[in-house]
Amino acid sequence: MRFIDLAWAAFIYRGFGYDEAYINIMSQRPFLSRLRTHPSGLSIDEIDQNLLKFLNQWKCRCSKSTGTAIQSGLASERKLVKMLATKTLMTLTENQIHQAEQVYDTLDGFKGIGPAIAGKTLHIVNPQVFLPLDNSVLEAFKKDARQQGGDESGSPFRYGSFLTRAKEDAISVTDDFNSLKLPGSPAEYISTKLGYESRKTLAKYLDEYYWITSTIKVQIPPSWDPTKIDNDIAP
Repeated sequence: MRFIDLAWAAFIYRGFGYDEAYINIMSQRPFLSRLRTHPSGLSIDEIDQNLLKFLNQWKCRCSKSTGTAIQSGLASERKLVKMLATKTLMTLTENQIHQAEQVYDTLDGFKGIGPAIAGKTLHIVNPQVFLPLDNSVLEAFKKDARQQGGDESGSPFRYGSFLTRAKEDAISVTDDFNSLKLPGSPAEYISTKLGYESRKTLAKYLDEYYWITSTIKVQIPPSWDPTKIDNDIAP
């Protein structure tokens, strides 16, 4: 993946105006700290008023029972969540990808929690490692895997394979970014240019690329770039 493609997707996503709910939940630092380190210490009302509110704004269907299930799932995998807390998508080893998949599978296995709720919740828990999911992104990933003849062909979805694909894209984007001699990192550069006070992670920008291309089905790069209009002006 080229850096310019990631940047286009982030630019278009910003234009859709879908950031408010995400920025709000990511600003709830005391709540997030407890969710990430001691989820069982939160009340269901706190989970409802913060995490579930966000998930419902992101088109998930959550009730207070969903909050109980999320709390139980995170508490049961607290050790692995803590181990992954200092990692990033690009630094994940194969074993750590399996660990992330275990956390996802545990959460996804609770009644009332499907792929979308599990993926989006885990991204909030660790935005450096986990990517959100929706049905369109999931189906696009499975279709690509079938076309490539990988281990996803004819087999159930594996979150670890999805993270492996995202890691490969993160590496290629970063390599391309570095070749352009731009300052900082891809995520820092885009966040600054788009005016985000709280910088997003590379995992989040990859999610936006997958969402823009798979769910909204916007062509990246666009077939027409308004900045090139000068080329059409007669001399």
